[in-house]
Amino acid sequence: MTQRAIWKTIPVVAFAAGLTIFATRASAGECRASCSTARRVCLTEAKTALMACKAQCESAASPADCSAVCIPALLQARTNCRAALTQCRSDCALPAPQPGGNGCAAACGTDARGCFSGVLIEGKSCAASCVADGRDGIIDCLRNCGTILHDGGAKCLGDLRTCLQGCGGTATGACLDPVTRACTADTCTLGQACPVAGQLCLPACPPPAPTWGCADLVARQCTGEACTLGQPCSGRLQFCVPACSGS
Repeated sequence: MTQRAIWKTIPVVAFAAGLTIFATRASAGECRASCSTARRVCLTEAKTALMACKAQCESAASPADCSAVCIPALLQARTNCRAALTQCRSDCALPAPQPGGNGCAAACGTDARGCFSGVLIEGKSCAASCVADGRDGIIDCLRNCGTILHDGGAKCLGDLRTCLQGCGGTATGACLDPVTRACTADTCTLGQACPVAGQLCLPACPPPAPTWGCADLVARQCTGEACTLGQPCSGRLQFCVPACSGS
């Protein structure tokens, strides 16, 4: 393949990788869609807590120092929301050994999505009412809204897990380490997560990433360095492309 052809391959590979990610998400169906709505509930709870924190700081001796504590708490809450989303999607991805199990999981997701949406609407309406009613009692009012979002979201998530357990029986999945991008020797089920925190429970261990080669963006040629999607090129402005494999 000519260097010009290799050069043209780079944006195509980047676009194809994006399509692969999109296709993976799109194939999840209603179950994983409900997880995205659950994350919105979680984030709204975090934002409501931030509003309450800032409102409380208005009467503090040092409002600026008080408010500085609110932002890290919000960032930590967002991190927790991402972790919850990942686990929720992992639960949805587990195989269904019983006939019709996939349709059952989709039905669980549809019900959960409606549940989360209802909690989200109630929580947002609650917070809006607190702001509209003025400053008196706004802190307790917002905290109550946060409780509505937290407890409501937790109930929806618990109902989703219970529903999925009824669909999937004792289907066994594989534990993937997101750092090394490799499966461990551990196994998991819908009712029993991976034993190590941070690992993802997947239906099956994904195949190893293909070995490609590095293309230098400036020199417009292959460097001879091998790479994979999980092990990128070492140089700056270099892309991992299949056209440079074996070069």
